[in-house]
Amino acid sequence: MKKWMTVLLIISVLTLAACSKEPEVNQAENENQEEIMDETTTQESATTSQPEREVIMAPEFTLTSSTGEAISLSDYRGKIVFLNFWTTWCKYCLEEMPDFQEAYEKYGDDLQILLVNVTTDENTDRAGVINWYEQFDYTMPMVLDEDGDVTSQFTIPGYPTTYFIDRDGSVIAYYPGLMSTELIDEAMLEFK
Repeated sequence: MKKWMTVLLIISVLTLAACSKEPEVNQAENENQEEIMDETTTQESATTSQPEREVIMAPEFTLTSSTGEAISLSDYRGKIVFLNFWTTWCKYCLEEMPDFQEAYEKYGDDLQILLVNVTTDENTDRAGVINWYEQFDYTMPMVLDEDGDVTSQFTIPGYPTTYFIDRDGSVIAYYPGLMSTELIDEAMLEFK
């Protein structure tokens, strides 16, 4: 566990330097993000040093997928979810997509990966993002946060950022930075 957290911290620092962004949030949104970050940090500390952890529920949302389907986070209750925030211009986001696809195929129903494109931070529109995504034949569900409303409910210091959500909809962990197959496998062992 300690080794995994150390690796995550090192990779996070390096990734944030490459794909960081300056968030534009109003005071209310900023307080909400700080609350989620504080709760998630408290939760991570609780899971590493105490037998019980504080339960923080992930904010519920519904977004439209690249195929036009309405997808809600609650659709995935009963499954572990990796909720990944990304953009097409972030090189680390693009680098981790094949690893997510591999994990999506490997773990089947045990793991759901939901990709949230932060369309408000894109250099293209909805159609451009969908065209880009479809050229790689990914089968993971991808939704578009065109208004930035969902992104503002989570702490997103840079791209990529992934939240690990438990079967009951609670946040297990928060990971800013590039995920790899090895990190995904370790997380699945840890949270399964």
